[in-house]
Amino acid sequence: RASCLVPIAPAGAGVVVVPALCPLRRCRPAALVLWWGEAPRLAELQARVPWAVFAGRRAGEDLAAHSASAAAVVFPSATEPFGNVTPEAMASGLPVLAYDYAAASQLIRHGSNGLLAPLGDEAAFVTQAGQLASDHDQSAGMGRLARITALSPPVTTGIAQVEPHKGEAPPPGRGAARGRRG
Repeated sequence: RASCLVPIAPAGAGVVVVPALCPLRRCRPAALVLWWGEAPRLAELQARVPWAVFAGRRAGEDLAAHSASAAAVVFPSATEPFGNVTPEAMASGLPVLAYDYAAASQLIRHGSNGLLAPLGDEAAFVTQAGQLASDHDQSAGMGRLARITALSPPVTTGIAQVEPHKGEAPPPGRGAARGRRG
């Protein structure tokens, strides 16, 4: 079983991930780290983490099989506006460590169903990786809650929030309610 899946993100995200994986290696020396995707400087990244497995581009059932083999996803991207990595990982029951940005900021409840680091704070990202690696039971619990979150459609959540107030007019000066998914 892979201990950690790392999607290869553009724009030098490997600079953050390599130090973030160090706590994982300290806590679990035999941990398997599986990277997927493509990067312009892949050879450089492979040289920095020779103990990792680089699976290349994966999609569909193949990516799902790789995800099913993992315990967590470490995703340091600061460029994915609202892509698939975070919700797909969560739907697979994996806790995600990501920056508090884009999809992650909308889906992850820090410490409950995953971990968030402030956008651009590499030290905090590395610290959160250590937390993710050091407590397997907490990570497994976050993964279970991540799956529940990802499989809770926003429409259902919205209906559940609105249903008790059906027929009521909104307070003066207020538009439709907006909120983060939970």
